[in-house]
Amino acid sequence: MAASLETLATPEGVPAAPKPRPSLLTFAREMLGIGITGFGGNLATRIEYVVLAKHGWMDEEEYRDAFILTGLVPGGNTTNLVLEIGRRLWGLPGLFVGFFCLLAPGVTVLLTLGPLYLAHRDDPAAHGILAGLECGTVALIGFTAYKLAKAGLRGATDVVLMLLAFVGLAFLRLPIEAMTLVFGIVGYALIRRREAA
Repeated sequence: MAASLETLATPEGVPAAPKPRPSLLTFAREMLGIGITGFGGNLATRIEYVVLAKHGWMDEEEYRDAFILTGLVPGGNTTNLVLEIGRRLWGLPGLFVGFFCLLAPGVTVLLTLGPLYLAHRDDPAAHGILAGLECGTVALIGFTAYKLAKAGLRGATDVVLMLLAFVGLAFLRLPIEAMTLVFGIVGYALIRRREAA
């Protein structure tokens, strides 16, 4: 009889112990830290580091699934991602804690610095600062896309689908809702085909 996955979890055949439930306080502290220091659009990269590398709250497949899912629903992708991580690990309390801790610092900064920016928006120095931040943001988004592609693209077919989606969105200006639906159906069909092979 074939051994179950549980008995193969360790070399001795002893079932692997379930992951201990992480502390909600630790989650709150990490999201608050990201909310305070997450300038220039690097939130997704920071969240990935905290969830995967630092604490191991999810494995790469779980994180990638959450990342893709939250990118397909309305709202800010990063905020949606934190809400989904909090919900999966701690339920409703995790959802609200993640939302508050991630957004509260940024809202406070905007309320504080917003009037200052309006007073100096015609200053060339202000334009220079924003231009530099834009360059850094583009680089961070590109790095996040690279890591997602490296983990999620499993072969030539996946690469072709990614390129088709990019062309459709960037050059043909196809509606993102239609593209999401079509590629979701195609992806499901490909998964079924791979499982049947």
